[in-house]
Amino acid sequence: MKYVYRNYLLPAAVFQGVIIGGGYATGREIIEFITINGPLGGLISCLTIALGFAIVLSLSFAFAKTFGTSNYRTFLTSLLGKGWVLYEILFILLLVLIIAIVSAAATDTAKSALSLTESYSFVIIFTLIVGCNYFGKILIQNLLAAWTFLLMISLLFYTVACLTQLDAGSFTDKSLYTNTIDSVSSGFKFAVYNSALVPVLIYCTTQIEGKKAAFKAGIFAGIVGAVPALLLHLAFVTRYPEVIEQGVPTFWLLRNSDFSQFEPLYLIILFGTIILTAVGLLHGVNERINGWLGEYHKHELGKKSQAAISAGLVLISVLFSKIGIISLVAKGYGWIAWGFFFAFTLPLLIIGTSKLIKRSFLNAS
Repeated sequence: MKYVYRNYLLPAAVFQGVIIGGGYATGREIIEFITINGPLGGLISCLTIALGFAIVLSLSFAFAKTFGTSNYRTFLTSLLGKGWVLYEILFILLLVLIIAIVSAAATDTAKSALSLTESYSFVIIFTLIVGCNYFGKILIQNLLAAWTFLLMISLLFYTVACLTQLDAGSFTDKSLYTNTIDSVSSGFKFAVYNSALVPVLIYCTTQIEGKKAAFKAGIFAGIVGAVPALLLHLAFVTRYPEVIEQGVPTFWLLRNSDFSQFEPLYLIILFGTIILTAVGLLHGVNERINGWLGEYHKHELGKKSQAAISAGLVLISVLFSKIGIISLVAKGYGWIAWGFFFAFTLPLLIIGTSKLIKRSFLNAS
C-alpha cells in the first residue's frame, strides 16, 4: 500500500489538488470549457482533457526520473534550455490569474453564503495560505492527498444526487446539438494550461521508484485529474443551460436543489480546496527559488522567507480578483493556453520525447 501511495496516489493528489481549486471546486472553468459545449459536447471535451493530461504528465514524470530533474529549475532548463525564460513569464501570469480566481471564488461564496465581507474573507484566506507555506512541503503534500480524497468522495455523491433530479425531457434539439471541433478545442485548451503547471509540481516525482513507474504514474494522474471534470459536467447538465450564467455554479446548483442541507459541508470543502490550490502553486514557486539558490551554493529559503514570498504573491493576485470570476476565467485562460502550448507542451512532445527515446536507445545498446 505504501508503494501505491508514493508512486501513484500522491503524485495524482498533488496534481489534482493544484488544478482543482479555481475550476473544479467552483465549477466555473468546467462551465467555460466543457458544459458550454452542451451535454454531449461536454463529454467529448472531458475525453480530450483526460487524453491530454495523461500524455503530458506521463512524459513529464518519465523525463524527470530519467534525467534526475525532480525540481522546477533543473526540469525546465533540461527540457527547454534558454526557452525557460518564456515559460517563467507565462507561469507568473498564470499564477497570479489562478490565485485571483480562487480568491474571487472564495469571497463571492463567503459573501452569498455567510454574509462575510470581502475584508474578513481575505484575512482568513491569506492567513491559511501563508501559514501552510510556512510549514513546508511534507505538510502540503499530505494535506493535498487527504483533501483530494475527501473532495472526490464528495463530488461523487454530489453528482449522483444531481442526476437523480435530471429531467431528460427538458433537453431540446438545440441543447443536444454538438459541435465536435469546438468541444475538442475547448477541452484541448483546458488540458494545455492546466498540465502546463507540471514543472511546478514536479517535486512530487521525487519518491517515485523508477522510470516505468513514473510513466504509469503520469497516466494515472492524468486520468484521475479528469474525473472531477466529468462528474461536475454530469451534475451541471441537470440544469443546463441555466447553469451556464452562474459565477460559482457548484454553489448555485446546491442552493437551488433539494439537498441544500449539505451547504455547510460544501462550504468547508470549497474553501479547503481553494486554499490548497493556492498553497500548492506557491510552494512550487518556493521550490523554484530553492533550486536557483542551490545552483549558487546558497542556503535554501527559511520558513519566514517562504511565507513572505507567498504573502506578496497573494496580495498582488487579490488586486486582479476585483475583475470578477467570470471575466477572469473567460478572458484570462483562453489566450494563455496557447502561450503554454508553444512554450511547454510542444517542446515536451518533440524535445522531451526525442531525448527519452535517445536515452532508452543508448541504455539498450
